[in-house]
Amino acid sequence: MPPEINSLNMLLGAGSAPMVSVASAWDGLAAELGSASSFFEAVTSGLVNDAWQGPAAAAMAAAASPYTAWLSAAGAVAEQAAAQARVVVSAFESARSMIVHPALIAGNRNSLVRLAISNVFGQNWPAIAAAEAAYEEFWAQDVVAMLSYHGGASAAAAALTPFTKIPLGQSAGAGGAISAAVSQLSGLAGAGGADVKAVVASLSSGNLGGLRLGGLLGGFNLSGLLSSPPLGTGSVVNLNLHNLGLGGIGSGGAAAAAHWFRYNFGSWGHFGGSKVQSLVTGLSSGSLGSVLSSGALGTVISTGSLTSLLSSPAVSSLLSSPAISNVLSGVNLSVKLNGLLPVNPAAATAAVTDAFGNTGTGNIGFGNTGDNNIGFGNTGNGNVGIGNSGFDLRGILNSGVGNSGLFNTGSYNTGVGNSGIGNTGLFNPGNVNTGIGNRGSYNTGSFNEGSFNSGDFNSGDTNTGWFNTGDLNTGIGNSGDVNTGIGNSGDMNNGMF
Repeated sequence: MPPEINSLNMLLGAGSAPMVSVASAWDGLAAELGSASSFFEAVTSGLVNDAWQGPAAAAMAAAASPYTAWLSAAGAVAEQAAAQARVVVSAFESARSMIVHPALIAGNRNSLVRLAISNVFGQNWPAIAAAEAAYEEFWAQDVVAMLSYHGGASAAAAALTPFTKIPLGQSAGAGGAISAAVSQLSGLAGAGGADVKAVVASLSSGNLGGLRLGGLLGGFNLSGLLSSPPLGTGSVVNLNLHNLGLGGIGSGGAAAAAHWFRYNFGSWGHFGGSKVQSLVTGLSSGSLGSVLSSGALGTVISTGSLTSLLSSPAVSSLLSSPAISNVLSGVNLSVKLNGLLPVNPAAATAAVTDAFGNTGTGNIGFGNTGDNNIGFGNTGNGNVGIGNSGFDLRGILNSGVGNSGLFNTGSYNTGVGNSGIGNTGLFNPGNVNTGIGNRGSYNTGSFNEGSFNSGDFNSGDTNTGWFNTGDLNTGIGNSGDVNTGIGNSGDMNNGMF
């Protein structure tokens, strides 16, 4: 493009300040990710090494390790993004210092027009040629600056490392730790079975008042409890014919259940009349003390009988049940903690940002329809402002793609009311114009109908000046082609009229 456009585009707008802000934001994100990684690692290691011991703690640590590594890696990527943003800033500032200032270009063009106007007898040809040569140098200098900027920005973008996906459900290391925990529990089998039998025999041979523990262990066994508690007549839940099972009163009704002391409580022994009295008498007569003071319980604790109990078929049945297997075989512990911890923070964030009448995902504001909009009443994606309809719009009531400003309907325009593509200014219906009301393309100025003009009100193409209706004219009001001067109606004229 001509130097007028390149130089003006480099000087207009916000400059490098937004990219500096981007670099600062990436630095802040990197610091937050690093802090989160350190804090997460400190919390998990603190639990494992202090408050929480055992195989389950090891499984939790193994599941949390990939998340800690991901946070650390994401922080490194954010630091790299900040560094590359600063590289882009440096490339922009370097190119901006290399371009020719628009005032110099305008002075060159104005000088050329004056020389052309006063070149009645051709005496200004050397000066005109020198002005044109200077203009060509301006053009070449701007091209070099823009190529340098493009190369630096492209290299910075190519060096960026993309973020990796968060390792949801991929913590393979946790599976080994959980398997080890299960193996450790299974390894407890076979330790001290004879001691447990001795304790059971001693407990079943003595009475606690009227209540026989032998009947309790026989009629209400541990294996039956852990697998499926019996619900039949004489079981723990039922009171013979007058049952109180599962939250209801059975066939005997409430009146019969009110006299429950007169009936058998399953096979645990009789709880009615003298049986209750004998139970109380037995507890006070020292029977319970004799059991607690005997060496049976000490034998269980000191010789590993409790370990043997844990390896019994009842406990093994519990550990092999589907509920426990699902917990022990789950790798992603965050799924098991669903309801206690926010498993999907992004979903929680989306639930908040998509409130206030927004329809879509990631919207902030009111009445937005689409995704990732910020503002009010936007329709589309990635818009910032009010009433925008399209994509990546910034401003108010823009429609199209990539526009910034007010009431733009085209694409990549900056200004007010532009309906073309790549315009900078006001009410340009053409393309890549800089100025006001240009209907053509690649014009610098105002109200040009043609293309590649520098000046105002040119209806031809590639003119420099004003009101030229032909092509390749330099001056004012030329209707022919390749004229230099004012009011020429033929071709290749120098002078006026």
